[in-house]
Order: sequence, then structure tokens, then C-alpha cells
Amino acid sequence: MLSIARKLPEPPRNATYQDVLDAPENMVTQLIDGELHLHARPVDPHVWAGWKLSIQIEHRYGGNFDSDGDASGDWVILPEPELRLGKDALVPDIAGWRVNKHPRNQANSFSEVVPNWVCEVLSPTTRNIDLGRKSDIYARARASRISGSSTRRSGRCRYRSSPAENGFRSRH
Repeated sequence: MLSIARKLPEPPRNATYQDVLDAPENMVTQLIDGELHLHARPVDPHVWAGWKLSIQIEHRYGGNFDSDGDASGDWVILPEPELRLGKDALVPDIAGWRVNKHPRNQANSFSEVVPNWVCEVLSPTTRNIDLGRKSDIYARARASRISGSSTRRSGRCRYRSSPAENGFRSRH
């Protein structure tokens, strides 16, 4: 009797940082728990909400790159930084570091230093991953977190936050 051998499908491989580098430049590319996540650049209401929130936070808590590094209360606030946290590569909408924690004159396009604070502007396409797996990674890395949300109609940003003794603390 003749038997026909069938090739079994190979198990999916974990994505690597090389997959992030090979992704199209017009996409936001993240490596989350070994999976590659790509999505289009944000649309105007999302960008507007993130920008407004960045301005408000920078105005109130803004960092100072010229600081001697001991200025408590000063923050470095950056839009869409690439964070390499262990095997994950994440791109939050906004992240903040205490001035004395943020590396100065960083030549890399990414940071391996866990931010003190992370903000995700929530939108229909990113909400589930932002509030789910990315939140878990931020928690494991010991970053405090605050969420903002963009509204489709007005582009306004609604958020709730309060500074804690060690920085921002979310109030959900």
C-alpha cells in the first residue's frame, strides 16, 4: 500500500527586532510578547489629542534638558518614543521620565530606560492592545501609567491624572 506523507504546518515563530526593522516605514511597528503588531500612522483626531495632551503635560511638568540632573520634579516628555523593554519594542503615544532618570544626549532612536510614566491615546484601532497586553508590559516594567482618549468628532482629549509623590498616577 502506498502512503502519502503530508507536511505538517510549521509552528509560528516568534517575531524578532529584525522584523520591526524590516517593516514598512509608514507603519507604527511594535513587538509585543513575541508578536509583530503593525498599524497605520494615527489619524488626525488621535494625533490632535496626543499633541494637546503633550502640550498640557509639558507646560505643567515639563523637563529641562539643561538641568544638572538633580532637579526633582522636572520631567522629559517625549511623543512616540520607541521603548525596548526586555524582548518587547513598544511605541506609546507619550512617555515621561524624571530628568535624572532619562539618558542625556542619547544617540539611539530608542530607549531601554523604563519611563516613569506612559500615556496611550485610546482610539478604536489601538484601544484593546493599549489597555491589554501593552498595559501588562508597562506594569511588569514598573512604569506608572495614565490613559488619554481621543474623540472622533472633535479631536479633544479627555484624561484624568494626578501627580503622585513619585510622579504621575492614573485615576481611572
